[in-house]
Amino acid sequence: MKKILAVMALAIALAAAALGFQANPLQITTASVLPSATVGTPYSVTIAASGGTGPYLWFQSSPGLPAGLGMDASTGTITGIPGTPGTYTFVLTVFDSSGSPLDGGLITGAVQVGKQFTIIVQ
Repeated sequence: MKKILAVMALAIALAAAALGFQANPLQITTASVLPSATVGTPYSVTIAASGGTGPYLWFQSSPGLPAGLGMDASTGTITGIPGTPGTYTFVLTVFDSSGSPLDGGLITGAVQVGKQFTIIVQ
């Protein structure tokens, strides 16, 4: 009986994987409102993800980060010296490594998750 249950559990796990279900789904774990920044002062914050298949690849969409800030696509770290005060809202997307790399750094078949963030520059 134990052997039958083990075979059934394996079959269910394989079917779930084939259908794209993940036991540990990819998610962005950093809060949506990032620490405030100050014009002319160095800024650094790392956006964190968990689950899926690492390593991760990060992208930002338009509108982008505040002027003077940039993001490291491999670490999710936003750094720089902001130049203009204001409230900036943008979306960051993380891709896991479950897909196949294409030319230009794009990944096909990878799991991806996006989240909206806000930085206030004073």
